[in-house]
Amino acid sequence: MPLTDPELDLLQELLEDDPEDDVFLQVGEELNRRARWSEAYAVLRRGLQVHQGEEEGWAHLARAALEVGEYRNSLAAWERAGPHQSEPDMARVRILALERSGRATDAKKAIDTFERDHGYGDPVIDAAKERMDAPPPDLKRAARDPFLTVAQAERYAAMGRTDRAIRIYH
Repeated sequence: MPLTDPELDLLQELLEDDPEDDVFLQVGEELNRRARWSEAYAVLRRGLQVHQGEEEGWAHLARAALEVGEYRNSLAAWERAGPHQSEPDMARVRILALERSGRATDAKKAIDTFERDHGYGDPVIDAAKERMDAPPPDLKRAARDPFLTVAQAERYAAMGRTDRAIRIYH
């Protein structure tokens, strides 16, 4: 059940006093729900250092880690999520973490498993398949400005600066 703003504030104050309090799970889940990924990631990591058996916490950490670009940590958290691994949302998290970390072969195997278990036509999975099946960009293409090249855009994308990569592509 979603928390109200005052409830979330109160629980966050509790965590400030005692970062290892077991309310970390509620706070992390709520921060994920609100797409406050970096805050959720920090709360969940700190809480799971003490409460390592919280499989639901590992599932939430996997999602937060994916969204902040910590793909290895996302996959490691997914491994510890126990029965939550088979949930469609967690399967999507794993596929995206594999894809974004450059493990396309593993991602494709995970997609095959997902489609076998949950069916075809999932938009997140279809988009991942499309990205992985897309031909590589022609790195020799350039604009009138010799510094605006596809290779430069790809370097920006690899650094996580998609805003600059998109600007160059345009």
